[in-house]
This record gives sequence, structure tokens and C-alpha cells, in this order.
Amino acid sequence: MNIPERIAVRLPQLVFPFSEAFYNHNRVPKLGSVPFLTHKRHLGLGLSKKMSSSMENCHVDVQNKLEVVRPATEVYAQEAIEALKAGKVIAVPTDTLSLEAVSSIYEMKGRKHTSPLAICVGDVSHIQHFAVTEYLPHGLLDSLLPGPVTVILRRGESSALEKSLNPGLDSVGVRVPDCNFIRAVARGLGKAVALTSANLSGQPSSLCIKDFENLWNRCAYVYDGGALPSNGAGSTIVDLTLPGKYKILRPGSAREETLAILEKHSLVEEAPKLKKSGMMEEQGRLLEGLWGEVRELSLGNRIQRLDSAPTPLQFLRDYVSPNKPCIISNAISHWPALTLWPNLSYLSSSLSDSIVSLHLTPHGHADSLVPLETHQKEETCFASAHVEHVPFPCALDLVLKPERKNLVGYLQQQNDCFQEEYSELASDCDAHIPWATEALGGCLPEAVNLWIGNHSSETSFHKDHYENLYAVVSGEKQFLLLPPTDVHRMYIKEYPAAQYSYSSDTGEFRLELEKPQRYVPWCSVNPYPPPETKEIEMSKFPLYFNGPKPFHCTIKAGEILYLPSMWFHHVRQTSDDNGCTIAINYWYDMQFDIKYAYFNFLQSIHYGSTTLMNYDTSKFTLSDGLCIDANELEAEEANQEDTKDE
Repeated sequence: MNIPERIAVRLPQLVFPFSEAFYNHNRVPKLGSVPFLTHKRHLGLGLSKKMSSSMENCHVDVQNKLEVVRPATEVYAQEAIEALKAGKVIAVPTDTLSLEAVSSIYEMKGRKHTSPLAICVGDVSHIQHFAVTEYLPHGLLDSLLPGPVTVILRRGESSALEKSLNPGLDSVGVRVPDCNFIRAVARGLGKAVALTSANLSGQPSSLCIKDFENLWNRCAYVYDGGALPSNGAGSTIVDLTLPGKYKILRPGSAREETLAILEKHSLVEEAPKLKKSGMMEEQGRLLEGLWGEVRELSLGNRIQRLDSAPTPLQFLRDYVSPNKPCIISNAISHWPALTLWPNLSYLSSSLSDSIVSLHLTPHGHADSLVPLETHQKEETCFASAHVEHVPFPCALDLVLKPERKNLVGYLQQQNDCFQEEYSELASDCDAHIPWATEALGGCLPEAVNLWIGNHSSETSFHKDHYENLYAVVSGEKQFLLLPPTDVHRMYIKEYPAAQYSYSSDTGEFRLELEKPQRYVPWCSVNPYPPPETKEIEMSKFPLYFNGPKPFHCTIKAGEILYLPSMWFHHVRQTSDDNGCTIAINYWYDMQFDIKYAYFNFLQSIHYGSTTLMNYDTSKFTLSDGLCIDANELEAEEANQEDTKDE
């Protein structure tokens, strides 16, 4: 094979016979050619534990179940072929489905009949009988397949596929799996076979045949290809319906290899299709109106401040329910931490035996977007910090006095680290925020996290699925906040995940893409672009830089910020006299209620983050209104009084 199949070839699948044998144009059976109808559902398959009622009532004794299991070796290929010829169902370690059984498999899986199916063939040379290939560069398909790639091709009038397959669609997805067993079955059957993943539609995928044991009673045989690793990705899906162009529909497990092959054959990426300008302008007018209305009707133009802790009822009614942030003073004044923690010798003594998580980056930007050189080109990736587990005194020294110029340390770990790594400090602060706990249903925080960093540490725009109570103990934190209604202004996009690794010997960082490759949806906007790229950034992201200003607030020592779930926030910090900033935050589970449904609906509307990437931005005036540096923010805040809640 030309592209490593990696883990995609071992997926358990249901196989059904197809009614009509395939012949070439002179009616001679095409030797070694078997068309497959396929559907690739993610990685792996698997029946959900929540089976339909008909499946729950199926009881097959253990002995009968064991008798249907076979190893997926070519020794058993003929047995599988005979079972399919007899119209039976089998499970195999790849990914496909039969046209004759389409109705029953839709019913079995609970899959919508409007969802299209792909086809799978035994060899690359067979694709021409089911899809148009003449316009493709010579050797392209042979370079991509067999392997973990699904190619979308034009179906054409001469396609040997039944008209009832995916009616109304003029394209079809095609796979040639790199699995000897299923390809041997395909070549020997002489009929088209359709496969589908062995799971209910929309449910988690199986990693081994045991995961869909309740389906064995519907199979003549179950061919076991072994357990599937839990961290795999599905096939890469690439649209090749336009001559000379391509479009990656799903990154999958072979994105980089696929892109290299496409570029080698001189294909260029298809530009996003724009909607009609009138529709776009109306859609944009409505969404931009929403950004203004939410501020006018609910949020105002500043974050409210409270002089004391609210009652649970007040907090729930005035802030949690309307999803509205606030800053609370004098709510943690009883904490010993406010006087003890700024004394760093106290921290080092209390935590002298504690092993803590130290995050290291060359610039203080962890979980952020950074450029990465790959395949002789530069791309933007989502970079995670290098993490070392070291004694607290050593870690604190690296935060305060880094050994090298391009080395920024940040003590944090978002996994309830305060209770896991800093339990010796538990008596210095509250285990939870009592009035918040009562207002949020009485449940204790899901996680409590400690943050110790210096002025170089910065957190890029993102959102969390938690109600966040963020308390500053020492130093200051500067937040930029945007409500969930402004999601399109963040230009959220999927970026390849990468990881820093640091060598203490050389003092150098390496940034490498994760393997297997995964993609992280992340906000594209940097609110503080450097002067040399400021104009470019503002033109790329006009919805952010020319829309309503983000809420800016500074949280000082002894104050709490209530940051509602789903709010986008960017964080900078100012160190205390010791050179560090210390904060602790409490993550409470959010309510996945109608507000969450509204947000998901709003996020599904394609505007700005996708469509407007190529929109005519000439109507926007590239003012510096939102492109402000830290000094301007401090000056602005000094001249404004925060609105206080009476």
C-alpha cells in the first residue's frame, strides 16, 4: 500500500450480500473485481450499550455465540463468500454494506435513510466501473489507495451502481481498504457487497468484537481482526469531484500523506463556496444585531462589581441564570492564603516535599496557536506545553528566575491540581465557594485548580463548559471577555495538535505534531497582534476587530471573577512584588439546558468564521478601536469607574 493503513483496517463491520453480479462490458465476469457499498462511521464501530428493544429481547446462549467467531484470515475467506452468496450477514474487520440489505441495515442501526453510503472495492482498477476517473491525474488513485482514504468522485451516467443507492446524489465515496481478508472476499464473491459499522447510528464505536456481542445472533459468522487501539482516527475523506482541485472533508488518519500526494499531482485546494451576497448580508445584519442587543438588553457595557458576596438567590437570579459575569470583592477576605501565600518562603516550606506539574514554553503561550514548519511549509498549530513533574521549590525557582531567556514556567494543571498536588495548602482557603455551591444546586466543584505564573504567562481566547469562580490571591489578572453570542467573531477553526518538548541539556524547545494526528477547534483571534502584523490580523478577522469591544476587567488580589460557562476569555497577568501571580479557581458543572441548545444552534450558522474568511471586507473600516495594548487598557480602566451593584 502507498499510505499506511495504520489502525483503520481492523474495524469490525457488518457485511451483507448484494443481489446483482458485476460484469464488464462484454458480459465476461470481471475477475478479482467486487464492488462494495461502504459506510465509514468514525473509527471502529460497535453497538451501543443502549440497544433497541428488538435487540434487547434477543438471547443467544454463549456456546452458539462462540461458534460464529472466526479469525480474520484468508483461510476463512471462502466460508465468508459462501455465507454472502446465501444471503447471510457476516461481521468483518473493515468497513462496508449491501444494497439489497440497505433497508434492514438502516433499521438495525437506526440510521437516517437520507444519510448517503460510500462504496468499497477490492482493487483500485475497479473504481472506474462505479465512478468517473478519466479527469484525474495519472497514478493519483494508485498513490492514495489501498489505504485509509475515502475519495469522493463523480458518479457518472455509466456507473454500474444501482440507481437506488444514494438517490439524488451525483457523487459517491470510494474506498479500497488495506485489509487482505475483506479484499479476498470481495474478489471471490463476484457480487457487490455493502458494509456498515457495527454500531447504532450516532453511538460510540466498537474497539473489538466483544463490544457488539449483542449483534452476533444476526450474523452467520464474526471474523475477528483483533482489538483496535482507542486513540485512532477515521479515514481521511477527500473530495475530487472538480478537475484539478481537492477539498479535505475530514482530516482523518492520513491527512499529511494525502496532502503530499495531492500536491505532487499538482492539485490545488478548492476555495470555499460563497453564499449569495444578499443572503450573506441579511444573515450578517441579523447576527451583528444580536451582538448589540445582548449588550443593550442584558450585559450593559461594563462588568458589574459587588462590594460583598451575594446571597445564593441573588447570585442565581442576577448572574447565573442570565449568564452574566460579575466581580465580587470582600468574599474571600477571611482566607489565610491572602497573607500567607505572597510569602514565598511559606509556600516553599509547606510544599517542600510536593511534586507538582510545571508547564514550560519558550514564550509563555501554552494551549495557543503558533507557527510550525512542516513539509517545507509553515502552518499554524495548536501547541501544548512541555510538562515536567518536579519538587515545588525547584519549580517555583524556574517560574521566578528562569535559567534561560526563552524559558517560561507556569505552575498549573487543569485536573483538580489543588487537591491533588497542593493539598498541604487546603486549610488556607475554602474548599468551595458556599454561596455559589448553594446557587448551583448544592454540588461541590468538579475541580479546584491553582495557578502560579509570572508576567510572561498568557492564555489565548477560549471557552469552558464550566461555571468558573476565579479568585486572585496575589498579583492581578487581566481578562478580555466575549459572550457566547459572539462566537462567530472568534473565527473558530480546527488546528493540528502539537506538543513542545524541552531539553535541559541544550536549553532548546522542539515543537512536533502529535501522532496519531488530532485536530483541536480553537479561536483564531489574537487580540494583541504585534505592530508588524497588526494590519494583516485586523483584515483577517474584521468581525472581532470592528465589532463591539470585548469586556475588559482587572481582577485584583482578594477579588473573585464569576466567569459564566461558554464565555470566551483571554487572560494576561501582572506579577506582585515577588515576581509572580497566584490564583485559584473553582470549576462547577454547567447546566446543559436550553441555553446550551441555543448556543449550539447559533454556532452551527456559518458566518464570519467560515464564510466571511473570503468575504468582501471593504465595508469594514480598519480602525484601531479593538487593537489595543496593555498600556492603553490600563489607561482606559483608570479613567472609567466600574458599575457597582447597589
